[in-house]
Amino acid sequence: MSDKDQLVIPVKAVRDGVNKDPEFAIAARFWNARIRFYSNEADEYFMEIRDGRVVDFQQGSDGYKSSTIYVGGPRETWRDILKPAPARFCNDFFPAAIHRGMRLGGDLSSLYAYYSALQRILAVMRQEINGVKA
Repeated sequence: MSDKDQLVIPVKAVRDGVNKDPEFAIAARFWNARIRFYSNEADEYFMEIRDGRVVDFQQGSDGYKSSTIYVGGPRETWRDILKPAPARFCNDFFPAAIHRGMRLGGDLSSLYAYYSALQRILAVMRQEINGVKA
């Protein structure tokens, strides 16, 4: 697999952007989670949220990190989801899970209770990857 084929998410910019996002601050209040974002082609990112703040976001894993929530799917779907103007069913993780092969899982009580915070993470990812306001 070449580097150009990999899913590239700017982890520091996303971490900082999420922590500065006022909508995320409200939606993620009291949230504690470890989220694994992955593609079916082995791209992997881990985000740790503690008390509603992203304390760590990194590419890859040391092999010992467990996740409480996972979000993943085909790299092609990830690319469509992360576009500034996403295609139909790629505007959000949930419709992409129903129609485009994405998977959402883990602690579903936490995932659904804090889904709007997860939507803000996606918005900031789009912003940082494409240079457009979330």
